[in-house]
Amino acid sequence: MSLPFSLPEYISKPKQAMKKAIQIECFGLSTDCYGGIQIDEIYWLEGHAASTKFYLIPMNPDLDIPYQHASFIADCIAYEHEIPIMAIPRISSFSAKDIPWYIKPSNYDKSDLHNIKNMYINCIRDASEMSETVSNGYWLEIIFKYDILECPTVEYKGYNIAKLDYIETYKNNAIAVHLYNTALKQGDPLSQYLCYFRVIENIQGNNSKEWIENVLANNNLIIDDYVWCKKKPLGANEDDLLLPEDIKPFLNPKFLYDSKGNLNLIELMRASSVYQISLLRANLTFKQIAYRLYNENRCGIAHGGKIKRHDFGDDFKDILNDLKLIKFLARYAIYENVN
Repeated sequence: MSLPFSLPEYISKPKQAMKKAIQIECFGLSTDCYGGIQIDEIYWLEGHAASTKFYLIPMNPDLDIPYQHASFIADCIAYEHEIPIMAIPRISSFSAKDIPWYIKPSNYDKSDLHNIKNMYINCIRDASEMSETVSNGYWLEIIFKYDILECPTVEYKGYNIAKLDYIETYKNNAIAVHLYNTALKQGDPLSQYLCYFRVIENIQGNNSKEWIENVLANNNLIIDDYVWCKKKPLGANEDDLLLPEDIKPFLNPKFLYDSKGNLNLIELMRASSVYQISLLRANLTFKQIAYRLYNENRCGIAHGGKIKRHDFGDDFKDILNDLKLIKFLARYAIYENVN
């Protein structure tokens, strides 16, 4: 049985450890967050019963969990599952005076579930949940990678557990995966685009136009990675779930399905981005595409001169289509750097 109703026997001083636990919430995950996961030999990651929430629990119950480290772990899980993930801060970590609302009730600092600090955190949670729908739609259901029935495990005190080494894997890309998770949390497509471009800038250390041009010219966009999503989401008919005809010629069946028929979201992202490249290449060189992605789009969003508008004009539609490309390039930049 999952937390909080029972605690695995391998957790030392469970009541004391749970008092120091930090909740990590996954928006858009289709399966329960399973337990039995050890992270960096420092923390346990245990699923909350019948939900898509985790508890991050210290293996040493005498030690506190720095929020920054919990946030880093949330970023890693987000990158590995293509959904926004949030480490829920303790309400004691900030003041009601920090909340930028102009009108507040007189009892706003009460320490109960209805105080204004909890209200503000819940608003951010709701926004993150909606951003996942904006990005992925209503039919994409992500499957958790680290179900112990599906992933390699080791024996620990008589239990089979999954071991993740996030510090070693992402130590040189911590900012990049944070920016990636930040992009996933954005409900506005222009903000998403800017955050994804910042991922590439962080890794390349410059405006990245030359890197983009070279990657596109070399046609080197294969990522040997997967994020599985259900082939038939809950409540949908098989006939409803059709892959877009435009991207079918660009899909590689070798990377598209698992043995159960689930779809690899990474391959869908790759094929969509290659399709967008093919459309742009009808009128633009690779150098001109890089110019478009940076000078016209990225700078048009970030700067206040020649802007990209946030209403549904033609330039907004351009961003919606280029977003599929820049998102995949951001993921490719992290993948290339990690590997």
